[in-house]
Amino acid sequence: VGQPYFSYYPGEESPLKGLESSFEYSSELNAFIEAFKTIEKFQIEYDNHTAYIFPKAISPMQRIVFEDEDFVILKLLIDIDETYPYSEYYRLNGQLGIEFYKTSRPEPVKRIKL
Repeated sequence: VGQPYFSYYPGEESPLKGLESSFEYSSELNAFIEAFKTIEKFQIEYDNHTAYIFPKAISPMQRIVFEDEDFVILKLLIDIDETYPYSEYYRLNGQLGIEFYKTSRPEPVKRIKL
């Protein structure tokens, strides 16, 4: 019960083989990722709490593989250097994933498994 996949018949090749990839992210997603490249701190709010996040590293378009070998692409994965209040670092296990969507919400599996 693995991931569905597409395969050509033996001896057949993709008509795109050898061509440069032409996949492009939307301008909105590019702007979102660019905005986080130089950010030194930001705040998040949830359930009447405010936390300040000081990133150590920000990785865009990060592939996260689960124990069952299923995977998702997370728009931003942030390794946290420190937080205020300090306890937020432990609540977040030192990492924070941020998702961006324009036309449709992310699959529920992202939130459940992450």
